[in-house]
Amino acid sequence: MLAYEAVVRRVLEAAKKLVPETWLDETLRDDGTTTPTNDAGVVSLLEVDGMKLLLTGDAGIPALTRVLDELEESGFASGDLCFVQVPHHGSRNNVGPTVLDRLLGPTANGIPRGVACVSAPKKNPDNRHPAKKVTTFLRRGYPVHATQGVARPNYDGGPGHHVAVPLYLVTSWLARL
Repeated sequence: MLAYEAVVRRVLEAAKKLVPETWLDETLRDDGTTTPTNDAGVVSLLEVDGMKLLLTGDAGIPALTRVLDELEESGFASGDLCFVQVPHHGSRNNVGPTVLDRLLGPTANGIPRGVACVSAPKKNPDNRHPAKKVTTFLRRGYPVHATQGVARPNYDGGPGHHVAVPLYLVTSWLARL
């Protein structure tokens, strides 16, 4: 019986990979785990000239959930952020749909709410950071800008700067290209 269950489990996992991700169908999951050290990091909410910016460090789902519990008690509403840092270099294990809905709001149907930025190296093993699933921030109105070897991305491309171009939403179809 155990061998049968293992086979069924593997078939179901393989089938999940065949389900295409689209603008409406999200495959990011809420069961991502990270280390206790990452979850013990500092998360900072800054308010500058009425704009809210959230720096998440390496926080994972448990830490972000605790932070959101506190913020919501103080009147924070999803979608209030102007800027959010994507946690842990864009790891898919550090965010999930439930946390993102509470933090950024539900799918925004292409309506911009703010900007997300992920600090990730230009070259990294297996091209894991940022994870393609993390582009789901865009679904919630936060296009993701990745540093990936560019020291100071910004919008205007002024002297010594590079224009920041957001990542596109990666669907299962695009991931196969």
